[in-house]
Amino acid sequence: MKILIVPSWYTSHDNITGNGGIFHYEQARELAKAHTVAIYYPFDRTLTEDFLEEKERDILTFRSKFLNRRRLGNRIRIYKAFRRIAKEFQPDIVHTHVATEAGRFAALWCGVFHIPFVVTEHATVEISGVNKGLAHAYAGYVYGKSRANFCVSEDLQYKLSAIFPKYSFTVMYNGIQVPKEINETYNYRRKDSWNIVMVAALYDANIKGLQFLFPALKKLIQEGHEIVIHIVGGGEYEGYFHRMAEELGIAEDVIFYGNCEKKKVYAIVSQMDFLVSSSLVESFGCSMAEALLLGKPVLATRCGGPEGFVTENVGVLVNKGSSEALYAGFLRMFQRKDEFVQDEIRDYAKERFDNEIICNRYVRTYWDSVMQK
Repeated sequence: MKILIVPSWYTSHDNITGNGGIFHYEQARELAKAHTVAIYYPFDRTLTEDFLEEKERDILTFRSKFLNRRRLGNRIRIYKAFRRIAKEFQPDIVHTHVATEAGRFAALWCGVFHIPFVVTEHATVEISGVNKGLAHAYAGYVYGKSRANFCVSEDLQYKLSAIFPKYSFTVMYNGIQVPKEINETYNYRRKDSWNIVMVAALYDANIKGLQFLFPALKKLIQEGHEIVIHIVGGGEYEGYFHRMAEELGIAEDVIFYGNCEKKKVYAIVSQMDFLVSSSLVESFGCSMAEALLLGKPVLATRCGGPEGFVTENVGVLVNKGSSEALYAGFLRMFQRKDEFVQDEIRDYAKERFDNEIICNRYVRTYWDSVMQK
Protein backbone atom coordinates (compact mmCIF):
# COMPACT_ATOMS: atom_id res chain seq x y z
CA MET A 1 0.00 0.00 0.00
CA LYS A 2 1.17 3.53 -0.74
CA ILE A 3 0.53 5.88 2.19
CA LEU A 4 0.93 9.66 2.09
CA ILE A 5 1.12 11.45 5.47
CA VAL A 6 0.16 15.14 5.41
CA PRO A 7 0.95 16.83 8.75
CA SER A 8 0.05 20.34 9.84
CA TRP A 9 3.39 20.84 11.58
CA TYR A 10 6.71 19.22 10.84
CA THR A 11 10.42 19.93 10.83
CA SER A 12 11.35 22.73 8.47
CA HIS A 13 13.81 22.06 5.67
CA ASP A 14 16.46 24.16 7.41
CA ASN A 15 16.13 21.97 10.53
CA ILE A 16 15.37 18.48 9.23
CA THR A 17 16.75 16.72 12.32
CA GLY A 18 14.70 18.84 14.73
CA ASN A 19 11.85 17.61 16.90
CA GLY A 20 8.95 19.38 15.19
CA GLY A 21 6.22 16.86 14.43
CA ILE A 22 8.61 14.02 15.32
CA PHE A 23 5.75 11.56 15.82
CA HIS A 24 4.75 12.00 12.16
CA TYR A 25 8.23 10.94 11.11
CA GLU A 26 8.23 8.04 13.57
CA GLN A 27 4.82 6.96 12.26
CA ALA A 28 6.20 7.04 8.71
CA ARG A 29 9.26 5.00 9.69
CA GLU A 30 7.11 2.36 11.37
CA LEU A 31 4.64 2.13 8.48
CA ALA A 32 7.52 1.93 5.99
CA LYS A 33 8.51 -1.46 7.41
CA ALA A 34 5.65 -3.00 5.41
CA HIS A 35 4.36 -0.25 3.10
CA THR A 36 5.57 2.49 0.77
CA VAL A 37 5.32 5.77 2.68
CA ALA A 38 5.89 9.45 1.91
CA ILE A 39 5.35 12.69 3.82
CA TYR A 40 4.04 15.91 2.28
CA TYR A 41 4.51 19.07 4.38
CA PRO A 42 2.58 21.93 2.75
CA PHE A 43 3.65 24.73 5.13
CA ASP A 44 7.43 25.04 4.95
CA ARG A 45 8.35 28.69 5.46
CA THR A 46 12.08 28.07 4.95
CA LEU A 47 12.04 26.89 1.33
CA THR A 48 13.43 29.09 -1.43
CA GLU A 49 11.86 27.00 -4.21
CA ASP A 50 8.11 26.41 -4.60
CA PHE A 51 8.35 22.62 -4.30
CA LEU A 52 10.96 20.17 -3.06
CA GLU A 53 11.14 16.39 -3.30
CA GLU A 54 13.95 14.43 -1.65
CA LYS A 55 14.75 11.53 0.67
CA GLU A 56 14.99 12.78 4.25
CA ARG A 57 16.15 10.31 6.89
CA ASP A 58 15.13 7.42 4.59
CA ILE A 59 11.59 8.77 4.00
CA LEU A 60 10.51 10.30 0.69
CA THR A 61 9.47 13.83 1.61
CA PHE A 62 7.64 16.50 -0.39
CA ARG A 63 7.53 20.14 0.69
CA SER A 64 5.78 23.30 -0.49
CA LYS A 65 6.90 26.85 0.17
CA PHE A 66 4.41 28.73 2.36
CA LEU A 67 4.43 32.50 2.68
CA ASN A 68 2.47 34.53 5.21
CA ARG A 69 -0.29 36.69 3.71
CA ARG A 70 0.11 35.11 0.25
CA ARG A 71 -3.08 33.06 0.37
CA LEU A 72 -3.68 32.62 -3.35
CA GLY A 73 -0.04 31.78 -4.06
CA ASN A 74 0.02 29.26 -1.21
CA ARG A 75 -3.13 27.56 -2.49
CA ILE A 76 -1.76 27.34 -6.02
CA ARG A 77 1.50 25.80 -4.77
CA ILE A 78 -0.37 23.26 -2.63
CA TYR A 79 -2.63 22.32 -5.55
CA LYS A 80 0.33 21.85 -7.88
CA ALA A 81 2.11 19.79 -5.25
CA PHE A 82 -0.90 17.50 -4.74
CA ARG A 83 -1.26 17.11 -8.51
CA ARG A 84 2.39 16.16 -8.87
CA ILE A 85 2.31 13.78 -5.89
CA ALA A 86 -0.90 12.15 -7.14
CA LYS A 87 0.75 11.55 -10.52
CA GLU A 88 4.23 10.48 -9.37
CA PHE A 89 3.68 8.80 -6.00
CA GLN A 90 0.08 7.65 -6.62
CA PRO A 91 -0.99 7.18 -2.97
CA ASP A 92 -3.66 4.64 -2.15
CA ILE A 93 -4.56 6.51 1.05
CA VAL A 94 -3.80 9.92 2.54
CA HIS A 95 -3.49 10.33 6.30
CA THR A 96 -3.74 14.00 7.23
CA HIS A 97 -3.44 15.61 10.65
CA VAL A 98 -5.55 18.52 12.02
CA ALA A 99 -8.69 19.30 10.07
CA THR A 100 -8.49 23.10 10.02
CA GLU A 101 -4.87 23.20 8.85
CA ALA A 102 -3.45 20.58 6.46
CA GLY A 103 -6.70 18.62 6.66
CA ARG A 104 -8.79 21.14 4.72
CA PHE A 105 -6.33 21.14 1.82
CA ALA A 106 -6.01 17.35 1.85
CA ALA A 107 -9.78 16.92 1.87
CA LEU A 108 -10.27 19.25 -1.06
CA TRP A 109 -7.54 17.84 -3.28
CA CYS A 110 -8.21 14.22 -2.35
CA GLY A 111 -11.70 14.86 -3.68
CA VAL A 112 -10.30 16.30 -6.90
CA PHE A 113 -7.90 13.38 -7.43
CA HIS A 114 -10.27 10.70 -6.07
CA ILE A 115 -8.01 9.49 -3.24
CA PRO A 116 -9.51 8.29 0.07
CA PHE A 117 -8.21 9.95 3.21
CA VAL A 118 -8.45 9.73 6.99
CA VAL A 119 -7.79 12.48 9.51
CA THR A 120 -6.33 12.54 13.01
CA GLU A 121 -7.30 15.57 15.08
CA HIS A 122 -4.65 16.90 17.47
CA ALA A 123 -5.75 20.49 17.99
CA THR A 124 -7.77 21.35 21.08
CA VAL A 125 -11.19 22.87 20.53
CA GLU A 126 -10.04 25.91 22.52
CA ILE A 127 -7.15 26.58 20.13
CA SER A 128 -8.67 25.48 16.82
CA GLY A 129 -11.95 27.36 17.41
CA VAL A 130 -13.98 24.71 15.57
CA ASN A 131 -17.08 25.45 17.64
CA LYS A 132 -17.97 28.42 15.41
CA GLY A 133 -17.22 30.44 12.30
CA LEU A 134 -14.96 29.53 9.42
CA ALA A 135 -13.01 26.97 11.45
CA HIS A 136 -16.28 25.14 12.14
CA ALA A 137 -17.06 25.05 8.42
CA TYR A 138 -13.56 23.84 7.52
CA ALA A 139 -13.59 21.07 10.14
CA GLY A 140 -17.11 19.96 9.30
CA TYR A 141 -16.18 19.64 5.64
CA VAL A 142 -13.11 17.53 6.46
CA TYR A 143 -14.85 15.26 8.97
CA GLY A 144 -17.71 14.74 6.53
CA LYS A 145 -15.43 13.71 3.65
CA SER A 146 -12.99 11.61 5.65
CA ARG A 147 -13.26 7.82 5.67
CA ALA A 148 -12.40 7.84 9.39
CA ASN A 149 -12.01 10.56 12.03
CA PHE A 150 -9.52 9.96 14.83
CA CYS A 151 -8.66 12.16 17.80
CA VAL A 152 -5.88 11.85 20.34
CA SER A 153 -7.80 11.86 23.63
CA GLU A 154 -11.12 11.03 25.21
CA ASP A 155 -11.58 14.70 26.12
CA LEU A 156 -11.20 15.73 22.49
CA GLN A 157 -13.55 12.95 21.36
CA TYR A 158 -16.23 14.18 23.78
CA LYS A 159 -15.91 17.82 22.71
CA LEU A 160 -15.82 17.12 18.97
CA SER A 161 -18.79 14.77 19.20
CA ALA A 162 -20.79 17.52 20.91
CA ILE A 163 -19.89 20.07 18.22
CA PHE A 164 -20.25 17.69 15.25
CA PRO A 165 -22.93 15.17 16.29
CA LYS A 166 -23.34 13.87 12.71
CA TYR A 167 -19.82 12.43 12.65
CA SER A 168 -18.14 9.72 14.70
CA PHE A 169 -14.70 10.08 16.30
CA THR A 170 -12.40 7.30 17.46
CA VAL A 171 -9.71 7.83 20.10
CA MET A 172 -6.23 6.96 18.86
CA TYR A 173 -3.36 8.11 21.03
CA ASN A 174 -0.20 9.38 19.39
CA GLY A 175 2.19 6.56 18.65
CA ILE A 176 5.40 6.97 20.63
CA GLN A 177 8.71 5.28 19.96
CA VAL A 178 11.33 5.37 22.70
CA PRO A 179 14.70 3.61 22.44
CA LYS A 180 14.97 0.18 24.02
CA GLU A 181 18.29 1.15 25.56
CA ILE A 182 19.57 4.61 26.45
CA ASN A 183 23.35 4.68 26.41
CA GLU A 184 24.05 7.86 28.34
CA THR A 185 27.04 8.21 30.64
CA TYR A 186 26.45 11.85 31.61
CA ASN A 187 24.69 12.35 34.94
CA TYR A 188 21.95 14.98 34.75
CA ARG A 189 20.77 14.50 38.33
CA ARG A 190 21.54 16.77 41.24
CA LYS A 191 22.72 14.75 44.20
CA ASP A 192 20.49 14.35 47.26
CA SER A 193 17.54 16.09 45.58
CA TRP A 194 14.23 15.34 43.96
CA ASN A 195 14.97 15.59 40.23
CA ILE A 196 11.85 16.41 38.25
CA VAL A 197 11.58 17.04 34.52
CA MET A 198 9.25 19.09 32.35
CA VAL A 199 9.40 18.69 28.56
CA ALA A 200 7.69 21.60 26.83
CA ALA A 201 7.99 23.94 23.87
CA LEU A 202 8.07 27.42 25.40
CA TYR A 203 6.20 29.21 22.62
CA ASP A 204 3.64 30.94 24.83
CA ALA A 205 3.71 32.84 28.13
CA ASN A 206 0.76 31.02 29.66
CA ILE A 207 -0.24 27.66 28.15
CA LYS A 208 2.41 25.48 29.81
CA GLY A 209 1.47 26.85 33.24
CA LEU A 210 4.94 27.75 34.53
CA GLN A 211 3.40 30.82 36.16
CA PHE A 212 1.74 28.34 38.56
CA LEU A 213 4.53 25.76 38.68
CA PHE A 214 7.27 28.13 39.81
CA PRO A 215 5.43 29.51 42.89
CA ALA A 216 4.66 25.91 43.93
CA LEU A 217 8.35 25.08 43.57
CA LYS A 218 9.33 28.14 45.60
CA LYS A 219 7.03 27.11 48.45
CA LEU A 220 8.47 23.59 48.49
CA ILE A 221 12.02 24.95 48.61
CA GLN A 222 11.16 27.38 51.41
CA GLU A 223 9.83 24.44 53.40
CA GLY A 224 13.19 22.68 53.09
CA HIS A 225 12.57 20.26 50.21
CA GLU A 226 15.66 19.63 48.10
CA ILE A 227 14.19 19.80 44.63
CA VAL A 228 15.30 20.78 41.13
CA ILE A 229 13.19 21.15 37.99
CA HIS A 230 14.87 20.25 34.68
CA ILE A 231 13.09 22.05 31.80
CA VAL A 232 13.73 20.51 28.38
CA GLY A 233 12.57 22.52 25.39
CA GLY A 234 13.19 25.96 24.02
CA GLY A 235 11.18 28.66 22.35
CA GLU A 236 10.78 32.40 22.22
CA TYR A 237 9.62 32.55 25.85
CA GLU A 238 12.57 30.65 27.31
CA GLY A 239 14.25 33.91 28.37
CA TYR A 240 10.96 35.11 29.86
CA PHE A 241 10.81 32.07 32.13
CA HIS A 242 14.49 32.42 33.02
CA ARG A 243 13.67 35.89 34.36
CA MET A 244 10.58 34.61 36.16
CA ALA A 245 12.69 32.03 38.01
CA GLU A 246 15.25 34.70 38.93
CA GLU A 247 12.57 37.07 40.23
CA LEU A 248 11.14 34.31 42.42
CA GLY A 249 14.59 33.45 43.77
CA ILE A 250 14.55 29.86 42.46
CA ALA A 251 16.92 30.19 39.49
CA GLU A 252 19.47 27.84 41.07
CA ASP A 253 16.81 25.16 41.28
CA VAL A 254 15.57 25.43 37.68
CA ILE A 255 17.79 24.09 34.89
CA PHE A 256 16.93 25.09 31.32
CA TYR A 257 18.29 22.85 28.55
CA GLY A 258 16.68 24.55 25.55
CA ASN A 259 15.88 22.50 22.46
CA CYS A 260 17.53 19.08 22.54
CA GLU A 261 17.84 16.15 20.21
CA LYS A 262 15.36 13.41 21.03
CA LYS A 263 18.08 11.07 22.31
CA LYS A 264 19.11 13.66 24.88
CA VAL A 265 15.49 14.28 25.89
CA TYR A 266 15.02 10.57 26.59
CA ALA A 267 18.35 10.41 28.44
CA ILE A 268 17.34 13.26 30.74
CA VAL A 269 13.83 11.92 31.38
CA SER A 270 15.15 8.43 32.09
CA GLN A 271 17.25 9.78 34.97
CA MET A 272 14.48 11.76 36.65
CA ASP A 273 12.23 10.81 39.56
CA PHE A 274 9.08 11.88 37.72
CA LEU A 275 7.75 14.25 35.06
CA VAL A 276 5.54 17.24 35.74
CA SER A 277 3.11 18.88 33.30
CA SER A 278 1.42 22.06 34.52
CA SER A 279 -0.34 22.86 31.23
CA LEU A 280 -3.61 24.72 31.01
CA VAL A 281 -4.65 22.87 27.84
CA GLU A 282 -3.37 19.71 26.12
CA SER A 283 -5.12 17.65 23.48
CA PHE A 284 -2.89 14.68 24.38
CA GLY A 285 0.50 15.18 26.00
CA CYS A 286 3.36 13.43 24.16
CA SER A 287 5.92 14.20 26.86
CA MET A 288 3.77 12.43 29.45
CA ALA A 289 3.35 9.36 27.24
CA GLU A 290 7.10 9.29 26.64
CA ALA A 291 7.83 9.48 30.36
CA LEU A 292 5.42 6.62 31.07
CA LEU A 293 7.02 4.50 28.35
CA LEU A 294 10.32 5.09 30.16
CA GLY A 295 8.72 3.88 33.38
CA LYS A 296 8.48 7.31 35.00
CA PRO A 297 5.37 8.43 36.88
CA VAL A 298 3.68 11.72 36.00
CA LEU A 299 2.25 14.67 37.90
CA ALA A 300 -0.19 16.37 35.53
CA THR A 301 -2.92 18.97 35.53
CA ARG A 302 -6.45 18.18 34.41
CA CYS A 303 -6.14 20.03 31.12
CA GLY A 304 -7.82 17.69 28.61
CA GLY A 305 -5.61 14.89 27.36
CA PRO A 306 -4.00 13.59 30.58
CA GLU A 307 -7.31 12.66 32.20
CA GLY A 308 -7.62 9.78 29.75
CA PHE A 309 -4.43 7.98 30.73
CA VAL A 310 -2.88 9.36 33.95
CA THR A 311 -4.36 6.95 36.46
CA GLU A 312 -3.62 6.42 40.15
CA ASN A 313 -1.21 3.64 39.23
CA VAL A 314 1.00 5.83 37.08
CA GLY A 315 0.76 9.29 38.61
CA VAL A 316 -1.25 12.09 40.14
CA LEU A 317 -3.76 14.49 38.58
CA VAL A 318 -4.43 17.95 40.01
CA ASN A 319 -6.55 20.92 38.98
CA LYS A 320 -5.05 23.25 36.41
CA GLY A 321 -4.25 26.93 36.92
CA SER A 322 -3.42 26.58 40.61
CA SER A 323 -0.08 26.79 42.41
CA GLU A 324 -1.74 25.34 45.51
CA ALA A 325 -2.96 22.30 43.56
CA LEU A 326 0.51 21.72 42.09
CA TYR A 327 2.11 22.12 45.52
CA ALA A 328 -0.24 19.47 46.94
CA GLY A 329 0.45 17.28 43.91
CA PHE A 330 4.19 17.38 44.53
CA LEU A 331 3.69 16.36 48.14
CA ARG A 332 1.46 13.51 47.01
CA MET A 333 4.10 12.32 44.54
CA PHE A 334 6.76 12.44 47.27
CA GLN A 335 4.54 10.40 49.60
CA ARG A 336 3.75 7.80 46.95
CA LYS A 337 7.27 7.32 45.56
CA ASP A 338 7.46 3.67 46.64
CA GLU A 339 4.08 2.84 45.10
CA PHE A 340 5.14 3.47 41.51
CA VAL A 341 6.70 0.44 39.82
CA GLN A 342 8.70 1.22 36.68
CA ASP A 343 8.04 -2.06 34.86
CA GLU A 344 4.30 -1.83 35.52
CA ILE A 345 4.20 1.78 34.32
CA ARG A 346 6.15 0.82 31.20
CA ASP A 347 3.83 -2.12 30.41
CA TYR A 348 0.74 0.05 30.92
CA ALA A 349 2.12 2.70 28.55
CA LYS A 350 3.18 0.22 25.88
CA GLU A 351 -0.38 -1.05 25.45
CA ARG A 352 -1.61 2.50 24.86
CA PHE A 353 1.15 4.41 23.10
CA ASP A 354 3.56 1.96 21.47
CA ASN A 355 4.12 3.17 17.92
CA GLU A 356 3.96 -0.28 16.34
CA ILE A 357 0.62 -1.05 18.00
CA ILE A 358 -0.85 2.34 16.99
CA CYS A 359 0.35 2.02 13.38
CA ASN A 360 -1.11 -1.48 13.07
CA ARG A 361 -4.47 -0.09 14.13
CA TYR A 362 -4.22 2.65 11.54
CA VAL A 363 -3.31 0.17 8.80
CA ARG A 364 -6.52 -1.78 9.39
CA THR A 365 -8.46 1.44 8.79
CA TYR A 366 -6.38 2.26 5.71
CA TRP A 367 -7.29 -1.09 4.16
CA ASP A 368 -10.96 -0.61 4.97
CA SER A 369 -10.84 2.87 3.41
CA VAL A 370 -9.09 1.70 0.25
CA MET A 371 -11.57 -1.15 -0.18
CA GLN A 372 -14.42 1.41 -0.15
CA LYS A 373 -13.14 3.02 -3.38
